[in-house]
Amino acid sequence: ADARAVHVEHHGFVAGAEDAEFVEHAVIGQEMLVVAGPDHAVVQDDESVARVGGFTVMAKNSYALIGRVLDASEAKSWEKAVDEWEIVGYVEDSSLTEACICGKENLRYLFTIRNVINGNILYPIGSSCIKKFEHDALADELQCWQDYIRLKNKIRVTKSIALNSIYFTRRLLRFLYIKGAFRPNKYNGNDPRNDYEFMVDMFNKRDK
Repeated sequence: ADARAVHVEHHGFVAGAEDAEFVEHAVIGQEMLVVAGPDHAVVQDDESVARVGGFTVMAKNSYALIGRVLDASEAKSWEKAVDEWEIVGYVEDSSLTEACICGKENLRYLFTIRNVINGNILYPIGSSCIKKFEHDALADELQCWQDYIRLKNKIRVTKSIALNSIYFTRRLLRFLYIKGAFRPNKYNGNDPRNDYEFMVDMFNKRDK
């Protein structure tokens, strides 16, 4: 197919490359972003990045993600912008009718992320795109949300669940505490931390 080239002169993620352009992939019929020069991919994801010779090939939806995030961030380089975001919630769309901010369709779990500096919101965003931030704290947060979703779905089916390492971790218990899953009541002296510490203690005794 004929190449439809568009030079990319903004956004810091192509700095140092000799050239960058959109080309239509002859096989899959999808526009790809080709960054010439050394292999220095911004994202590491099997669905969105491939390396051919000395080129890094990025799917168009990955480029769209980076643009949306940079537009909503205070920092104007990808490396700094990823530090500005946190996950604040999710919804489940069983109809699979929503699309990620990158353009990917048929998402079941739609996350909301918020910029901690300016308060900007990005929604909906899929877990695959959150992983492309390659930010350790955000990755840990995403894992907690995914563990919570897994736990919630299990309880939805079984109505109850044992406190064991199959569905619980210390990190997940702390996440549940921070998110307000433990409520004040007369049994915990109106202090949810008492229930949280009790659960951690019980988990530690069983996880030996």
